[in-house]
Amino acid sequence: MKKVFIISLATIAFLVAGVLVFFQHFFIYEVDGNSMNPTLKNRESVLSREFALKDIERGDIIGFAPSDFAEDEFLKRVVGLPGDTVEIKNEQVLVNGKKAPYPINAKGAPDFGPVHVKKDRLFVLGDLLSVSEDSRDFGVISYEQVRGVLVFK
Repeated sequence: MKKVFIISLATIAFLVAGVLVFFQHFFIYEVDGNSMNPTLKNRESVLSREFALKDIERGDIIGFAPSDFAEDEFLKRVVGLPGDTVEIKNEQVLVNGKKAPYPINAKGAPDFGPVHVKKDRLFVLGDLLSVSEDSRDFGVISYEQVRGVLVFK
C-alpha cells in the first residue's frame, strides 16, 4: 500500500512538473475578433510557443503586444521581415514587389505604403484587412514585442 502511494505521488509530481514546463514555453490564446478570418475563427483557442529570432518567417502567425503598455495581445500574420518592402496596391498585398502568397483578403482595402521594414522589426497584417488593426495602424513591431509563434489551432 505504501509503495502504491509513493508511486502515485511521484507520478502526480512528474505530471505537475511537466505541465509547469509546458506552460513556461507555450501559451494558449483565445482569438478575439474576426481579423484573422478565415485562418482563425473568433473564440477559437490556439497554441503558440516561445521563439528564437531565427524562428520567425514570413507567413507565420505570431502573438504580440502592439506596445509596451498594451494589456491585450494580438494574433497577426508576419508579412514583412527586416529588409522587406511591403505595400497594398489594387487590393493586393505585395512584398518586395511580388504578390504575397498568404490567405489575406484585401478586398476593399485602400492602397498603402510602400513601407520599408527596418532591422529588428516586423510588418504584420490580419488575414481580413477590412476589420484588422495591424501594422497599417500601429506601425511595424519589434522582435521584443513578440510573445510567441502559433504552432497549433
